[in-house]
Amino acid sequence: MSEPTCAWCHKTCAPGITLCPKCVTTLDHALANIAAYWRDLDTIRTKQARYSTSNTTKGSVGKTQPLPVDGRFTDPTGYGSEVVYGAKNTLVAWAKTLIEDWPPANGPACPSCLHVSCHELKRRAFPRDTMPGLCAYIAGWRHAIAATPWATDMLDELLDVERRLRKLIDRPADGWYAGECGSETDMDDGSTVTCTRALYAEPGSPFVRCRDCGCTYDTEARRATLLAEAEDREATVRILARVAYTLKGIDASESRLERRIAGWVKRGKIKANGTRVVGGKPLPVYRVGDVIDLLTDPDDEAKAG
Repeated sequence: MSEPTCAWCHKTCAPGITLCPKCVTTLDHALANIAAYWRDLDTIRTKQARYSTSNTTKGSVGKTQPLPVDGRFTDPTGYGSEVVYGAKNTLVAWAKTLIEDWPPANGPACPSCLHVSCHELKRRAFPRDTMPGLCAYIAGWRHAIAATPWATDMLDELLDVERRLRKLIDRPADGWYAGECGSETDMDDGSTVTCTRALYAEPGSPFVRCRDCGCTYDTEARRATLLAEAEDREATVRILARVAYTLKGIDASESRLERRIAGWVKRGKIKANGTRVVGGKPLPVYRVGDVIDLLTDPDDEAKAG
């Protein structure tokens, strides 16, 4: 007769147990990390996070500088919001599962004691409606969870939440944003997993490597792809200058490009496609493709030179 094994790591474990003690510890650590990452995420979402950078100026010596652009949070309906919404839903769903299997109990409990009955009453109390509260509630049932048939499903989902939140709070690497990795890996069960790691290429480097899956890409090909995707989008003059400097590799500073684009606006060479509120003020936005076309126009290049 074969020995019972852990359904997650497949190592020998006690009979009637789905997760071995080591995997229960992994579950506990995942919950602790989720709670910690959520607190850090609040700081980042309110734009209070500051990161040190190697680009120092005379006035910035000895100070930590805010990162100029964090593409993970520029779109309120994008990846960041999706991760936040999914993380909260996952924790709430598993907390409801625990409440259904082990309903809350009512009764007096000592504020501080070693009574088993008091400990059980506190453990069965309804969780606080916060991410740290939900994590603490689930962690309190970790040993009971280890014997349930769905323990591996919970561990899998919590590790995924932990991984996604960690990716959100990671300091973006120095360099220009080169899009998402997008590499696909065929799994043993026939499914395909797509890598969504954000790529940041070092200035002047011919290649950019994904820090998650290790895939390497040609930076010029990534620039061309991002430019093609951005052609029909609109942006303010300042953002257009940054896009041109980063993705087109124009031999000029951002401030010079900004003045150049502003000059085209005054001369009517590009037309506004609506407005966007930035810093409480409505600013005109222009099509990215129109600006790129002018930047690559040899006649305009000659005038600029």
